[in-house]
Amino acid sequence: MRQLKLLIAALLLGLTVTSNATIIDGCVTGGDVYAAGNCKFEVLNTDPFENSDGGTGVGKNNFNDGWLHSFDEEQNVWSNDYSEEINATVSSHYVFFDPKYSKTVEGWVAFDGEILAIIWGRAGLMSTEDQFGLDNVNYRYPRLVGLERRDRRGTSFLDNILTIDWKASSPGDHIRVITRAVSIPEPGSLALLGLGLVGLGISRRRAK
Repeated sequence: MRQLKLLIAALLLGLTVTSNATIIDGCVTGGDVYAAGNCKFEVLNTDPFENSDGGTGVGKNNFNDGWLHSFDEEQNVWSNDYSEEINATVSSHYVFFDPKYSKTVEGWVAFDGEILAIIWGRAGLMSTEDQFGLDNVNYRYPRLVGLERRDRRGTSFLDNILTIDWKASSPGDHIRVITRAVSIPEPGSLALLGLGLVGLGISRRRAK
């Protein structure tokens, strides 16, 4: 029994983990752009990233539709800025509403990691691009990018759910959502643990 415990402990110490926190789902539930039976929400493909004009820009009237858009940014970033934990691993996500004309939207977005912070001002979006932004996305920063006061009041989160109530025109409403990365055991490490336990069982039976 003692040999079994030592083996399990050694294998668990050797387990490596990957961390991620992606966008799970979302939906438009109200506002001018609401359409019954159509959530009007999408997680954009970033490989390659492409806007409505066939370019790679976001932030400056690059979509001009009535949808709530999102995409995952850098994952597994070590940061002390968004958690009480020292050297917490966080992930970033971009959520935006870019209508052609002035429109309102209400809705929600769910992530598979706990939301820690929302970056919603032009200065904050610019200063965190190097840390969290994607190289293949052309982030644009016109004067009114981010959220105005009304939209900040209409933005909240609880656990892993972001809730929005925005009114946007040009250039739209854009935020960066920081979530806690979720640790997942590597499949290879779990297989190694299983093989070790099987091997130990065989050796014990032979010893008898």
